[in-house]
Amino acid sequence: MQTPRQWSALQFLAALEPLLTGTCPQCSDGLKTRAAFISIHSLEFGDACAGQGRCLQLMIPYCPRCEPVPEGFGCIHARLFTP
Repeated sequence: MQTPRQWSALQFLAALEPLLTGTCPQCSDGLKTRAAFISIHSLEFGDACAGQGRCLQLMIPYCPRCEPVPEGFGCIHARLFTP
């Protein structure tokens, strides 16, 4: 799995789901993880990477045999609600 970039939260979860077993769905090897900082951008700004400055650090799973190491930074676009 690659670090999300301009994905919706649902796209991110859908990409993550088949990897929850801890094995690669293509070659069945064990997965590794890479820490990545994910900015949370607001859908109200469309495709622009803008928002309230929120950021998460997530572990991105990947197969070292089938994929390159994921990038250390990315973003998810979500509807942001403020209390």
